[in-house]
Amino acid sequence: MAQQIELEFGEYGRRALDFLESAKTLLETDIKLEKKAEQVAYCIRESLHSLIDSQVIEGPKWDQHSRRVVKAHQALKAAQANGTDTDAAELELSSEIDAMAEFHNPLRYRRSSSFSSRHAEHNVHGNYS
Repeated sequence: MAQQIELEFGEYGRRALDFLESAKTLLETDIKLEKKAEQVAYCIRESLHSLIDSQVIEGPKWDQHSRRVVKAHQALKAAQANGTDTDAAELELSSEIDAMAEFHNPLRYRRSSSFSSRHAEHNVHGNYS
């Protein structure tokens, strides 16, 4: 499984595995450490952050989409108030609303990887091992 994680997540996967290895070493050691639990938790948290960081999605963030929708809506209202042609403004608003909807599409965030798909399907049935 480690090879698959490294293959699919690259340097982020390697970093995640390094943190998990550190957590494992801490747990296996007989040395009494004052904050051992906190150190293990830190390693696991950083491992998960590494995998999340690999999922960074390019493009505008939600607030940028929101501003674009508001701006397009204002342009449409201005065109209506001025009695000018609203076709272009309506098209722009519709386009920005579609972009916002796509941003909120949960499928946008899913990796098309065999590891993620296999484990997501496995966990749907309550199997978390």
